[in-house]
Amino acid sequence: MRAKMAVLAVLASLCLLLFADAAPPRRVKSKGSVAAVSPGKIMLLDAESKLRTFNIRADQNVVAVRGKLVVSDLKPGMLVRITGPLKGNAFEGETAAITVYSAADGYEPGIVRDSQDQPTVVTGVVKLLKDNALTILAGKKRITAKLAADVAVNVDSKDYSLAPAGSRIEADGYETKDGSVNAKKVVITIGEPSQAKPQDAKAGKSAKKKEEKK
Repeated sequence: MRAKMAVLAVLASLCLLLFADAAPPRRVKSKGSVAAVSPGKIMLLDAESKLRTFNIRADQNVVAVRGKLVVSDLKPGMLVRITGPLKGNAFEGETAAITVYSAADGYEPGIVRDSQDQPTVVTGVVKLLKDNALTILAGKKRITAKLAADVAVNVDSKDYSLAPAGSRIEADGYETKDGSVNAKKVVITIGEPSQAKPQDAKAGKSAKKKEEKK
């Protein structure tokens, strides 16, 4: 009798283990601020100072980065797009808007103009920003744009490396066995700080160092 009870107990334990393995992963929805980013990972710091690591697979388009930068954020190597009347190698008048992309978005430097009465669309790599004039490389051509005092620098990308620490983030995904989350959807808004406490920035830096050591 005791032997049968022992066998039943073992079978029951095995069933519980199998059920646990078969249980669907827990869905996680979180929002807060970007603590740090690295290839394949975004670290989120929520309002309770809890850090979450969201895993980003390169073959999945799950990240959207939106928002605004200031002119001083434009650095050499960044991919931008400007639309306006182009004469020779310079835009006429002052440029009121710039859109920041990334090579990861699939855009390539170039100059496009559908017809004579349409504005020219120039996609290029930032070369120089000096005296409120922006020089970009569109293929082999150097194009210069004089920037308006209130020029809007908009971000429209899936490249989360563009997001500075402190940017607002909302993320959704499924928890893994190690506690990280496989991202299903991530929306980052640059220029809109979250409610996460500023003094917790050190926690994000510390966690990033631990992540890099793994």
